[in-house]
Amino acid sequence: VVDVDYCTVNGHPFFCTCGVGFDAFISWKFSEAGKRGLVTYMKEAFQNWAGYSPVCYEIETDDGVHLRQTAVLITCANAAQWGNNARIAPHASLTDGLLDVTVVDPLNVLQAGPVAVHLMGGTLHWSPLTKMFKCRSLIIRRPEEGPAHFDGEPMMLGTELEVKVIPEGLKMLVPARKKNI
Repeated sequence: VVDVDYCTVNGHPFFCTCGVGFDAFISWKFSEAGKRGLVTYMKEAFQNWAGYSPVCYEIETDDGVHLRQTAVLITCANAAQWGNNARIAPHASLTDGLLDVTVVDPLNVLQAGPVAVHLMGGTLHWSPLTKMFKCRSLIIRRPEEGPAHFDGEPMMLGTELEVKVIPEGLKMLVPARKKNI
């Protein structure tokens, strides 16, 4: 039995990731598509990319970081992956008591390919179009309410999202040989 972290966004628990921006928008579209699977998800992403407008967010962390930036997405991660080996936060750990925050700058069509390669290769931190930092909690402000996701499930949330890590808040059963999670 290993004590692992879990997180909350506006009081709703999540285990792996939560976020706002394009990924949350696509999560919302995907939930309405009626069909599950990677092909449907990719179809929704490709069909909606051109019409999506990045948003100006304000981020304030518990340790004094204050950032105002237009971004295509912001992900708060407790674990490294969104799913399907897409590593949005390659250095995230379930046991460090911290959120790994990834902010992706607005992208044009030529920039999206290399960012996707970094995402799938676990090297997103090498992309000049991303900012990554760690914190225990943060508030994300946006100009209007909209979709957010937690662990891939979409939800409409307001203009302010409060994200917190709950260190060692969950007991997990892991194989005895598994040391790092």
